[in-house]
Amino acid sequence: MIILKKQHRENSPINWETRRLKYLASDVRDLADNNKNQTHLALENIESWTGKLLNVDDEMRLDSAKEFHKDDVLFGKLRPYLAKVHHAQFGGACVGELLVLRPKEEIAPEYLFYRLLSHDFISVVDNSTTGAKMPRAEWGFMSNLQLEYPVKKEQSAIASYLDEKCALIGHVIEGKKKQIEILEEQRAAIINRSVTKGLDEKVEIKESGIEWIGKMPKIWDIKKLKTVFRFEKGKEAGLFTKEYVSDQKNIGEYPVYSGQTEDEGVMGRINSYIYDLDATIFTTTVGAKVMTPMVIGGKFSLSQNCVLFIKQDKKIDVRYFYYQLFPMFKWEKDSIPSHMQPSLRVSDLNKYSIAYPIYEEQVKIANYIEEKTKFIDKFLKEIERSISLLNEYKTSLISHVVTGKVKVA
Repeated sequence: MIILKKQHRENSPINWETRRLKYLASDVRDLADNNKNQTHLALENIESWTGKLLNVDDEMRLDSAKEFHKDDVLFGKLRPYLAKVHHAQFGGACVGELLVLRPKEEIAPEYLFYRLLSHDFISVVDNSTTGAKMPRAEWGFMSNLQLEYPVKKEQSAIASYLDEKCALIGHVIEGKKKQIEILEEQRAAIINRSVTKGLDEKVEIKESGIEWIGKMPKIWDIKKLKTVFRFEKGKEAGLFTKEYVSDQKNIGEYPVYSGQTEDEGVMGRINSYIYDLDATIFTTTVGAKVMTPMVIGGKFSLSQNCVLFIKQDKKIDVRYFYYQLFPMFKWEKDSIPSHMQPSLRVSDLNKYSIAYPIYEEQVKIANYIEEKTKFIDKFLKEIERSISLLNEYKTSLISHVVTGKVKVA
């Protein structure tokens, strides 16, 4: 028998009940009728930690989908640390990786949504997962978790309070995201112009023959990316899992880079390393932030979902080509249909062509971009930090309110 954070039982309101999740909600596994005209939801359609629906395609159809009803709560069992939880406002069909939980009479669906979205619940479920590469939660474990809950009237009051507070926080975050969009557009304009046109506005230009480059200085060359860099997936990448890098016996000073983009791509730090390189380009290959390049170097290892660009000619400025990847990757992502999950393969990299000025001009362009974008980058980090703090506050608020630590009714 597991009780989420035992101390909560001692400190929570005395009139709250405690029951196992399986007595509060049923795991429904009814198959959907694909002949019905209904919305289908996949994991990527649910925003982490908010439950909002994203990029729903009414034309999408999923094989072996499960049916859900209005007021069911959907819980993503694949990588539960992503906190993909949704309170259904309509009936439809969903991918099998979503548990369809149907609240019983004593539980308000809006309260169950917030309870399952709380940090305490997500942490306990995440620690129970099986499978290193594709960690999944099991209903058998989740169903036996004991949850505390108030009477239904108070549940609804709690959910209404959180709806209001989360909406306010969300409004502030959206404003900050718009600021980020404007700054990123300014940054992209500086980079795009510099890496494809150079710094001399009077230089004679020519057609590059490459769609995303367009016209470029006549004295520049076009080269295949694979002739400038060799591409390498991580050696022993499967070893460096989230569990491995967090194991006390492995923790050290050397970074392990992965397909995540938080913490500048560093999943963790260990006491050994695979690579020892000068400045090298690294990029993500799958996920929401696919094709996000960075420049890394020194002693490090690579986990999965990322690739290295290791220079083959010592006399190039890696920074210039790093900057050139931004417009190239944007063009590539924009060409992928919205219903498809973007990804990057080494075979894709082999086909790309890039603009290639002489070394001295590469250095000048890279220095110019760094100077012009350093203040933009500073502001972006400050805004992203403020968004992170707001999200932390929201997560803490939800956990405190749904467990009765903060009285709202």
